[in-house]
Amino acid sequence: AVEELSVYARVQAIGLNCCAPSVATAGLETALDRSLKPLVVLANSGETWEGGSWRPAPRDEDIVREARRWLELGARGIGACCRSRPETIAAMRGLIET
Repeated sequence: AVEELSVYARVQAIGLNCCAPSVATAGLETALDRSLKPLVVLANSGETWEGGSWRPAPRDEDIVREARRWLELGARGIGACCRSRPETIAAMRGLIET
């Protein structure tokens, strides 16, 4: 999909969205050499729905470590989506501001 979308002039960036942080990292690593466009990552909290209830998310430190890796890999934007906590987002923002 990344290769296909990269050729369109109207596509400004390609995002990896609403997947667990570790899955986003793997996806970004795969997409890097396939995209002609900037890549952005907006991962969810990493929680999983199992047996009728939510299983805990990775710790904030683990998610922020993944976000740091996204930036190191060349992501042009990072963020968070579903069930992410404000504290996690604030810590990710700190990566960009430093």
